[in-house]
Amino acid sequence: MIGILLAGGRGTRLMPATLYLNKHLLPVGDRPMMAWPLKTMIDSGIRKIVVVAGDSFSDQVINAVLDLNIPARICYAKQYKPLGMPDAIRKARRFVGNDSVFVCAADNIFGGNYSALIRKFKMGEISMLRQVSDPSRFGVPMYVNRKLVAIEEKPKTSSHNWIVSGPHIFDNKIWKYIMGLVPSTRGELEISDLHQHYLELQQLKLVKRRDYWIDCGTYESLIQAQVDYFNHKYK
Repeated sequence: MIGILLAGGRGTRLMPATLYLNKHLLPVGDRPMMAWPLKTMIDSGIRKIVVVAGDSFSDQVINAVLDLNIPARICYAKQYKPLGMPDAIRKARRFVGNDSVFVCAADNIFGGNYSALIRKFKMGEISMLRQVSDPSRFGVPMYVNRKLVAIEEKPKTSSHNWIVSGPHIFDNKIWKYIMGLVPSTRGELEISDLHQHYLELQQLKLVKRRDYWIDCGTYESLIQAQVDYFNHKYK
């Protein structure tokens, strides 16, 4: 299993802090934000990681990873334009070969590890289900008569507060499926469309998690992550 850390994007929601600094290098607790998902990968048994950086400040990301002395083989890929998570994932393809992948966004902080899921994984996709107060920011599972029928990306309204979150585990058929995706109206490849493809093949498994998780993509969540660190909610 190869880890893929997605550290691209422009961090527009965290302007002006990200005007001259990659958002994944903003400090959270005692380390840069991206150090936390890297720690999760190591704690989960991942020993080869592809870091996908954006075109802006990619040197900052590389230098930060070197400073962290991660006990794993690290490779680097570049996403020249922020064209969605599946596009960023496919930039790592040449480093992965025939392995499955364990994908984390570099602005997500996780409290647990995923070694048990990794050991049992054989095929398809495994993603996490978590409860949040603002599901409209995320991909939301849609049910008909309790049967999962779709993953809706950033719906304006939702009948529940469960969302699909990372980490995401994919088998090596992901590359073929990404090639078949069509850009959304935002001009990006959507991770929810990738989930949908696995769902239609009956190969999507969503695992409910109640351990710590936060997406630090906004000022509110970034501040909350700082508070949670000092309250020892994750380490």
